Amino acid sequence: MTFTHRCSLVITAAAAALASSATLGLGSIARADTPAADITGFTTKNLSVSTQGCKHVPITMHVSSDVDLSQAIVDTTTHIFKGGQEVDYDWFDANKAGSWQWCDFMGGFGTFRLGPTDVDVMFFDDSPEVIDTDYTTGSVTVKQAARAVLPTVTRSGKYVTLQARSTYFRYDSARFVAYNGAHMIFQYRRIGTTAWQRAAAGNADSKGNLTRRILMASKREWRVVIGQRPAIWGAGSSVVAR
Repeated sequence: MTFTHRCSLVITAAAAALASSATLGLGSIARADTPAADITGFTTKNLSVSTQGCKHVPITMHVSSDVDLSQAIVDTTTHIFKGGQEVDYDWFDANKAGSWQWCDFMGGFGTFRLGPTDVDVMFFDDSPEVIDTDYTTGSVTVKQAARAVLPTVTRSGKYVTLQARSTYFRYDSARFVAYNGAHMIFQYRRIGTTAWQRAAAGNADSKGNLTRRILMASKREWRVVIGQRPAIWGAGSSVVAR
C-alpha cells in the first residue's frame, strides 16, 4: 500500500535567516528556497505472524528532490507509533527496499503508523545543511495468523452438511489453538463461476468448530471464511465441491 504526499521540505530564505539569528550567529542550517528531500510516501506490506520472535516488515520510503541527493548524505529518523504512543524509530534509505523489525513488546498487534520523519541533508559541497521534519505518514498492520478448514462436507439428497474448523496462532502459546467465537461464514458458488454467495453463518464453539446443514438441491462449490479481529487476521478455506 502506498501513502500519499504531505508537503515539500522547502526552507525559505526568511526561515533560514530566522534559524541563523536563533542560533546566535552559529550559521544557517537551511538551503534557502530549495526542496531538499521530500518524503512522498511509504510502501509497506502487512505482516501475518505464525511463529514467535521479532519479524522484519518490508518498508520502502519514497523520496523526491530537486537536487542531486547522490551529492549529499541524507539522514532520516522515522518515528513509529501505536495509537498515540511512540513505540520505536528506524532509519530507511531513500527509495531503497528496507524493513522495520517488529517485536511483540512494541505495543503488541494492530496497526502501526510510520512518521513523522526527522530529515537531515548534508551536502558534499559548501551548501548549507538542511534540517527539517516531514509529516508524511504510512502504516503497517501486524496480526496473528488464522486458519479455516472444511474437514467434512457431505451431501444427503437435497441437503449439504458442512463442518468447519477455525484456529489462530496464539502468540504467547507459540502454537495454533482453537479459535473460540470466530465468526464463520459458509459460502457457495455455481460450478464454473467466480461469484460467491452467503449460505449460512455463526460463531465457532470453544473448540473452534461450527456445523451447518443447508438445503441445496444441486452440486455447488463450498468454502468457509472467517472475519478478522483487531489482533487476528481473517482466513478462508480451500474449496470443496458437493
